[in-house]
Amino acid sequence: MQQDKTLDKETFDTQPPQFATVAQVYEDGVTLILDGETEPTQKHYQTNTSVVFAAGDRVKILRDSNTYVVEYKVGPPKRSDAVNWSIWGHAGTYLTFFGGSVGRGQLTVPNLSGSVTISDVGNRLNDLLNALRLYNLIK
Repeated sequence: MQQDKTLDKETFDTQPPQFATVAQVYEDGVTLILDGETEPTQKHYQTNTSVVFAAGDRVKILRDSNTYVVEYKVGPPKRSDAVNWSIWGHAGTYLTFFGGSVGRGQLTVPNLSGSVTISDVGNRLNDLLNALRLYNLIK
């Protein structure tokens, strides 16, 4: 493992933007493989909490108070037909799709069984449609 780079005031004020690759994600931050290096850092760096990072992500890093903060992912642009999804909460507990702003836990839509009427089918279909709307999958 490499020693973390020490930043002096002159370097901090004059260096161009820096990039790195996420080596591993931990509860308290991420380890990085800094550009020009082959081994990950030992230190766990803080990240932008609005982004879900994964090992292998190419990221922009910001020097701040003699450390780094991981700002955002860098890569090819997303295609307009690609699913735009975000994970909210801890360990993927909540999901939202297509730019929805409120994460939702798993919803249950029970199966129909026994003697079923048309009204039962209609009610269950409405339950399913409402669940899909809560995840912002349909309007």
